[in-house]
This record gives sequence, C-alpha cells and structure tokens, in this order.
Amino acid sequence: IPIAIDIVFRHQHYIDFIKWSIVSGLITLIPLTLID
Repeated sequence: IPIAIDIVFRHQHYIDFIKWSIVSGLITLIPLTLID
C-alpha cells in the first residue's frame, strides 16, 4: 500500500510540475503576443 501511495504522490507531483510549466510558459508568451 505505501508503494501505491508513493506512486500516486509522485504522479500528482509530476502533474503539478507540468501544470506550472504551462502556466509559466503562458505568462511569458502572453506579454510577447501583446507587444507584437
């Protein structure tokens, strides 16, 4: 059971990492598109 919990925790952390990467990417791209 602890192994399953560890897998779920790592999977959730991986999703959060992707989510923040997309958010930071949008925050960087939006001002560039507004300037253009």
